[in-house]
Order: sequence, then C-alpha cells, then structure tokens
Amino acid sequence: VPFYYSEKKLPKVNYSQLLRAGIPAKDCPEDTVFVGKPKTLWEAYSWLIISVAILTLSIIVAFITYTVFLRRKTRMMAMRDMLLNNMPICYIGGKVGTDSSGKPVKVDFTSGNYEADKLLSDNMTGKNAASLFDMPMLLELLAQVFSTGKSVLFTHYFEKTGKYYDFLVCKAAGEDDVCFFGVDVTDKKEMDLELKETSRKLEMTLGVARIIPWIWDLESHTIACEQNLVMRQIQTDASATGDSGVHIISEEEYFKNVHPDDVDYLTRLYRELIEGQKRYIKCEYRVLSDGEGENAVDWMEVNASVLQT
Repeated sequence: VPFYYSEKKLPKVNYSQLLRAGIPAKDCPEDTVFVGKPKTLWEAYSWLIISVAILTLSIIVAFITYTVFLRRKTRMMAMRDMLLNNMPICYIGGKVGTDSSGKPVKVDFTSGNYEADKLLSDNMTGKNAASLFDMPMLLELLAQVFSTGKSVLFTHYFEKTGKYYDFLVCKAAGEDDVCFFGVDVTDKKEMDLELKETSRKLEMTLGVARIIPWIWDLESHTIACEQNLVMRQIQTDASATGDSGVHIISEEEYFKNVHPDDVDYLTRLYRELIEGQKRYIKCEYRVLSDGEGENAVDWMEVNASVLQT
C-alpha cells in the first residue's frame, strides 16, 4: 500500500497536556485542533438555549398582547359605565330565571346606572327591586321577548313617587340577560290626563249647550220651555209665548212632530215614568221637521224624571 502524504497539515495538541505545560491555548495557531478540550456552554446546550429564548419571547409577546387587550377592554368598560351613568334615562340589567320548559319564572336586577339606582331607592320599600313591578305581567312580557327576539315597550306607574315610566325591554348579549331602558314620561302622562279632562269638560259643556230644558204639566197638558231654546222642529206663534219669556205648547203639538213609528215607544216610556214604574228615563227618538220645503228627520235624546207629584 503506497504511503499518502497530505498536503494540508493541521497541528493537533492534547489540551490537558497543554494546560499542564502552562502554555496558553491562545498562543497556538488558529487552525490547531485541541484533543480533549471540553465543550463550551453554547456548544453543549445551543438547542436548549434557542428553545428557551423562543419560548420566553413568545411568553413576552403574549403577555404584552393580553395587557394591551385588557387595557382596551378596561377602557371600553369605563367608557360604557360613564355613558350609562350620564345617560338621562334609566338603565337596569337583569338575569332571567327559567323553568325546565324555558318559561321565565323570575328576574333578578343585577346592575343599573345612576338614574336606575335613584329610581329604585326612591320607590323601594324592601330589598327586592323586582317587587316594584307587576311580576306576572313582567314575566309574560319577558316570555314574549325570549320567544320573538324583539323588544317590548310597557308603561309602569310608581305609586310611591307618583312617576310614570316607559320601559323598553330587550335581550342582552348573555343567554338569560335582559336590559330595561326607562324614560320618565310623567309630564306627558299628566298632560294627556289634563287634555282628556279638558276634552271631557268641553264635551259636557257642549252637551249642556245643546240641552233644551222643559217642564210638562200633566194637569194642563202643556209643555213649557225657555223662549230661546224651543225646538226648531216645533212651529209656534207669538201667542204661545208667556209673559216670562217661556214658550208654552200643547201635548198634541209636541207629539205631532214625533215620528209615527216612535210615538207608541215614547208614550209607553212616559206612562211608566208617570205611573212610578221608573224614576228616570233616557231615550232617543226621531222628530220630523220641514226645513226649506223638504221633509227632514232628526234624532233627539230625552232625559226625564218626575219633578213633583
């Protein structure tokens, strides 16, 4: 076998002997191969160091991301609370309890803004805020909200403070959560009541203005009414006017203007009133008139009672 002579020469030194001889390793040529030299920390654990570094970096990135998310969420919640507390309306958050069939059986108020706290504190007599509402009615409305998924509007009167509130009930983000938004409509309700009362009084006034008071004297068989309030359907002359500005007409003149189909009905009612079978009668009948040469039929309402016997 022929000998092989390598052209590249690499000095090889025993590292332990080098140390015993007191020769620094740095004095050796750069391409010296040290035999028995221990590995450095990087050479021995490089893969572990890299893995730990990657894991640590991932944890730091995740922590920073979570911190940023938490700060944003906290800021949004603070803005939400500030918005709710500064809203001029009442906000109440509730959790609905249901039975096995999913029907609402109770509701617990879990949160609210400043207006809600003030409203509940002014009207509560116990510890349960839900007792302020008509619970059967409220549960029925909640069942409608859950079944249809649509909001429901209702009006509630707080007797203790005399306040009317319109509440809008709708589902919240949670499966069993609901939101109540209330607006004070007391002024509107009171205005509506005043308008209704004014309308009622106006209607009564107009009704009284159309009333023709008259007195029927059963002995003289005459009917007397005020001069300016005589029925236009009854044609009277000057001789029918009394000295005190009262029109006096006969029974026959009065019944002559009643529609023939209503005469028996009206006569029977008057007879029952006169004989004491009734203390008061109220009826409607038709009267005939000749307006501008054409026959016309008007409806009259009569309220009568016995004045003196």
